[in-house]
Amino acid sequence: MAEPLTLDEFQERLDRIGREFPGDMNEALALCTFEVWKGIGSNFDRQATAGGEAWPPRKDKLTHPLLRLTGALEEAATGQGANSFSRVENGDTLEIGVTKGASGTSLGGAAVHQYGYPEKNIAQREYLGFTDEALDACVEILADAAVANILEVLA
Repeated sequence: MAEPLTLDEFQERLDRIGREFPGDMNEALALCTFEVWKGIGSNFDRQATAGGEAWPPRKDKLTHPLLRLTGALEEAATGQGANSFSRVENGDTLEIGVTKGASGTSLGGAAVHQYGYPEKNIAQREYLGFTDEALDACVEILADAAVANILEVLA
């Protein structure tokens, strides 16, 4: 059994937690990237926003599923394609997105689909976004990492 702490020792440990919390969260945020990508994949499968709102139906006569003409946009949005973008910075920032493809590629219109383009009569079909499942998984990953960091500080 560990020796009891004095009030001053206990206060010093609390101060250390305050100075060093939450510690390095880069690895935890990187793990969250995969959960977010999985959720974005479910947006494509459901043809709906992360919140579950169905994408507007197509107005043309094409038969392929919405936003899946070549598969390049879905691959990029789910971390599998060349135009996929993710970045973890300073242990507190996670960015995920799709980089604009070269002129004439299908990814050049990635933002058009995400936000819509009323001037060209293109409906918004928001494919990027955090599903509840991805958020829950990320909260668990980040909480586990924060607890591990606190225990490390207290060791």
